[in-house]
Amino acid sequence: MTIHKLRTKYIQVGMVVASIFVFVLIHASFRLTESPPVWYDEGFYMQAARLIVESGGDIGIMLSPEVNVGGEAITVGFPLIYPLGAALHLFGHSIHVARVVMVVFLLLFTGALWCYARRAFGVVVAVGVCVLIATLPTLYGNGKSVLGEVPGLFFLLLFMSSLYAYASRPRMGVLIAGGIALGLGAATKPVFLLALLALIPVLVLKRKQLHLNPTMLTIGTLATLVPLVVWAATQFGSNTSLTALISFYANPYEAGGVATLMSHNAFRFLREAVPLYLGAMMVLWVAALVLRHHRGVAVLPSEMFAFLFAILVLVFYMRTPGWYRYFFPALVLAIIFLPNNLMVLARAVFKRTRWQQIVVTTCVILLASVHLYQLYFDSWVAGYYQSRDTAQLETFFREWSTSHRGPLLLYNIPEIAIFLDPQLQYYQYLRPHENQVLGVENLSLLGQGYFRSIIINTKTLANIEVLWQNMYPASTTIGHYTVLEK
Repeated sequence: MTIHKLRTKYIQVGMVVASIFVFVLIHASFRLTESPPVWYDEGFYMQAARLIVESGGDIGIMLSPEVNVGGEAITVGFPLIYPLGAALHLFGHSIHVARVVMVVFLLLFTGALWCYARRAFGVVVAVGVCVLIATLPTLYGNGKSVLGEVPGLFFLLLFMSSLYAYASRPRMGVLIAGGIALGLGAATKPVFLLALLALIPVLVLKRKQLHLNPTMLTIGTLATLVPLVVWAATQFGSNTSLTALISFYANPYEAGGVATLMSHNAFRFLREAVPLYLGAMMVLWVAALVLRHHRGVAVLPSEMFAFLFAILVLVFYMRTPGWYRYFFPALVLAIIFLPNNLMVLARAVFKRTRWQQIVVTTCVILLASVHLYQLYFDSWVAGYYQSRDTAQLETFFREWSTSHRGPLLLYNIPEIAIFLDPQLQYYQYLRPHENQVLGVENLSLLGQGYFRSIIINTKTLANIEVLWQNMYPASTTIGHYTVLEK
């Protein structure tokens, strides 16, 4: 290939990659604060980010002006909370600033995705991978919200790139960088702790390919532990019980009747579109792995790691209430390896390279088209493109809280704290899960008529009947919330 043709090829690839980044930036920024709507978990994480600035680094939630609960009640760690806190401190406490941080993480994730896919699959397949991920509606549903999934996946992809590079050429710097990336991912959200378990079989089965020896293994382990030690120091107080902590992370919803719950979630993979899509991709992934094994084609350590991690995520998902967000990391990994898996299967069916390429390209285009349709017309983010809810909440509560006097209770709505004047002191009653209650002591104050105002979700207000409602006859409804005042 001549220098001119090589330069032209690089320019063309560069334009395609730039177009993908622009696409992600546009769709990540479009209706940033309205689509998707602000919701419960974002309130937790933004409050935690604000508290680290006020308290000097400790992650937690303010239950009252005198009482904070530690970071053990929060399922996102310092790799997201610290950048978020810095941004809120520098640019102001608002949902817009917080979600700009998430746009940055989405772009970083896209960059890490391209770097890994280009190395593992080549330029052509990498473009297909990035197109499928960039058009995925749930990428923006989970990625624009202040959540830990996309930041965790960003660190995970950095680790996978390091694992690929180290398998090709063992270097100390790559080993340390990979260990730190893995530790940061695990510290971002509990689901990524499963990555540590997924790595163990890879280290055992691929030890020769990875050129592991006791020294390198020790260095890699220490590099991984550094972020985890920081996570433990910033997230958990000295009064945190290790047994209770392990129990919470193993079963955060304290779900009873696990067999019934797992059976119910298993049926989702047969009758609901998104789980069915993921299940089909996992079946194709297994088929491609089996086919390569029979043909004596080695599986990359990074792919083995990704596959095992996806399986563990699905196992963990089976014990949850069944929200799709909990298998989102597995969905993303399955899509990343889908074009390559399709190519492996196409080669087994079609002898001609041209037909193999046509089949795989057609599948990628069709799937990307379905993604695009959902992104624009039939998804969680699409349902709020015309919304003005966040703007209305910001306008009302900023003005209301500026002139408010007297004690205020937020009744299980941590997200409303985002919109209040940062100087306003408030109390909270929170119930993230059925068996996890925070600020229960504030309910006794409520019964005594201590608070001047209460803010509560309107549906919650309609479903409870308590005597204290008679103490607050004045009410204002804004969006899905009601303000009760004496």
